[in-house]
Parts: sequence; structure tokens; C-alpha cells
Amino acid sequence: LGSRQALPSPPPPSPQPLSPPPLPPFSPPPASQPPPPLITIDGPCQLTQDGGCAASSGYPNFPYGNNEFCTIRNVPKVPLRVVFLQVEQCCDYHIINGEHFQYKNPEGVVALDGIIQWRSDSSVVLQGWELCWALRMPPPPSPPLPSPPPPSSPPPSPPP
Repeated sequence: LGSRQALPSPPPPSPQPLSPPPLPPFSPPPASQPPPPLITIDGPCQLTQDGGCAASSGYPNFPYGNNEFCTIRNVPKVPLRVVFLQVEQCCDYHIINGEHFQYKNPEGVVALDGIIQWRSDSSVVLQGWELCWALRMPPPPSPPLPSPPPPSSPPPSPPP
């Protein structure tokens, strides 16, 4: 019988230098959002609060005029906040989403088409209005005042 000889084992593999994993293919950074369109006004109304609100002509110092008509365009689609509203209810009004806001306040209404219109008639004029769409953070609360120390009791008097 023949004897079996052990075959020599293969030499261990020589260590290979580690290479970094391949980089993914280049892709440009995501496009940034374009700035929102500028809010524009046709007519005597005015932008206020750094463009975050609109107001009637003359507000807050003077009443609006007779026969005013203005259109505010590109209003953000957020609930409106009514800062001030003093108009002749029967005859001077805003139009938002095709709805006439006579005898009612447009607080919380969203201008879905981005348009707010204002019309006044030829008679009574009042202080006017200011509507806002920009949310402003309230100022931070003031820190609480320290509470006064408890009253101290006078030291006991020595006995007579």
C-alpha cells in the first residue's frame, strides 16, 4: 500500500492594500426653491410690516378715500390675520376667493388664488384696515422677577 503524503498547503495570500470604496456618480446639489413672487399692489392700498401685510390708503393715520379700488397679488396661501378693520360695512369691502366680505371679517381666510381686492364706495370713509399673511413670532417673554425675600423677624428681646 502506498502511503499518502500530505500536500503542502498553499501560501497565505499576501495582504492587499485597502482602497477606499468607489464614490457614487456625481449629482448636482438639489435646486434651491425659487424665491416667492413679489407681492404687488395696483391702486392706493399699501404694503406694511416689511411686506407681510397690506393696508388701506392712509392707514393708520388717515381714513381711506372714496371710490378706492385696489388689487393685491401674490399673497401667500396662509390664513389671513386681521390687525385692524373699521370700514363702512354695507358698502366698503374686500373680495377674497370671489367672496365679498361685507358685514364680515376675513380673519383666517386663505386667498387661494393669491389675490385680495378692496373697494370703497362714494360716501362714508373710516379709519381703514390692515390684513397680514406673515406670521410674526411674539417677542420672548421677560424673565420672571425675583421674589422678594421673606420678611425677617426681629431678634427676640432679652427678658427684663
